[in-house]
Formats: sequence, structure tokens, C-alpha cells
Amino acid sequence: HKYQYRLYAYAGNNLSSFLDTILPILNLPTINTTSITSISTISAVSGGNITNDGGVKVTQRGVCWSTNPNPTISNEKTTDGNGIGSFISNLTGLSVGTTYYVRAYATNIAGTAYGNEVTFKTSTVVTNAGVTDLCGKTYKEIIIGNQTWTSENLSTCKYRNGDPIPHVKDE
Repeated sequence: HKYQYRLYAYAGNNLSSFLDTILPILNLPTINTTSITSISTISAVSGGNITNDGGVKVTQRGVCWSTNPNPTISNEKTTDGNGIGSFISNLTGLSVGTTYYVRAYATNIAGTAYGNEVTFKTSTVVTNAGVTDLCGKTYKEIIIGNQTWTSENLSTCKYRNGDPIPHVKDE
């Protein structure tokens, strides 16, 4: 004879009492936030390292950030897979010259755990190649507030349509 068994838990009409019984057995994951790198005017890179899943699979991981301390997953966040180990997160859509608070997070059935908080400030100077005029001269850019400026005055030799700008000397 062949028998099959199926185990189940019955909590009647009170599922919360079943969860109150089972959830204390489970633990939150253990996670550390990695330092911030590649800071620009509008982005940065961070991540985390999950060293313990709490006895249950980590179903979601990433970093969360805010302009206020102790960010949570209800703030801006990345979603960077699941499971234990190290991961990298790209923080995008940041504001120029702004201080951010960042924490890695890991979620399992017991809840969401947060890593240590790290802070950084986005750059106020653009680090790209800048703007090149029609004569081939490149001007570095600087962001002041929400405006982008060149770091020196324009000294091009052509108009926008390509016509040369005459050099005129006046006594």
C-alpha cells in the first residue's frame, strides 16, 4: 500500500494567532550597507552584504535613501534581487548638492532588516567633458542651484550657423 500525507496548520478564523505563534521562530536577515562610491551630481553607487538570511530565504534586497535620517523601503529604493551575499545598487534621480542618508535592506517572511546608515552629498560640479563649440574648444560645466553654466566665457570663432565671426579691431 502507498500512502500520501499532507501537513497543514489550522488556525480557525484567527490567522493572526497562527502568525503570532510562528513568526517569533523566524529571524530577520543580517545586513551591512556598503560605502558610497561614484558620487556625481545626480547619482551614486552603494549596495550591501547579507551575511545571514535569518533562517528563511531573502525575497527582496536593495538600498533605500532619503534626505532625512533612517530611510525605509517606503522611501526611494532599489530592488537588487534576492538571497544572501553582496550586491550593488545604483542610486539615480538624485538632486545636485544634496545630502542623502542610505541604508541597505533585506526582506524575508519575518520582515525587513536594515543595515548601518551611511551619508553622502551629491556633487555640485559636473565631471563630464563639458560643451564643445563649433571651433572645437571645450568648456567645462558647473551647476549652480538648478542651472548649468560654463566655467569660462565663450570664445568661439563661428556663429551657430557655421559662418565665421569676424575679428574686428577698434581704435
